[in-house]
Amino acid sequence: MKKHVQLSEGQKLVFKGKVFDGFDSNDPYLVFLGYDSSGWNDLWVDYQGRKLMVRTEDVELTEENI
Repeated sequence: MKKHVQLSEGQKLVFKGKVFDGFDSNDPYLVFLGYDSSGWNDLWVDYQGRKLMVRTEDVELTEENI
């Protein structure tokens, strides 16, 4: 995802990065929670009830957000 895109809390994202433990490729959707305080490179997201930090480059906006 481009770093200049401003996200709002609750926006739905699609994970496109390297698979992590607990990731289900049939459910690649994340909910944006906020930006990491150290910059625009990392995002806090909710994935199936788990709070995770992911890289901006590993997510894309869902079709409904475009």
